[in-house]
Amino acid sequence: MTGGELNETSVAIGELKAGLAALRQNHDDKARKDEDFRKAGYEAFGALKHIAKTQEEHAAALKTHGDRLDDVDQRHSRQKGVMVALGAVGSAIMGAAGLLVQYITSGPNGQ
Repeated sequence: MTGGELNETSVAIGELKAGLAALRQNHDDKARKDEDFRKAGYEAFGALKHIAKTQEEHAAALKTHGDRLDDVDQRHSRQKGVMVALGAVGSAIMGAAGLLVQYITSGPNGQ
């Protein structure tokens, strides 16, 4: 080989090394971006799982609260029924007492 050919070969090898270095750098940059993208995806997925878990907990708490409200409603309904029944019994007793007083004061013949 002559000096000129050697020089051209050295230049070509230098260009090839520079091209390979640029290719390696480009590949590393892309791999880093892919890794960052994957990491962000995992973080987003973790956040979504946390949100779903929180929603499940809230749904369970709301159901429990709704059940308690239903129980209170039933209790109030029963109490209301008892009070209406007691009111009717009280009215009947007062009516009977009034008739008895009228009977006693007017006598057996209604005088």
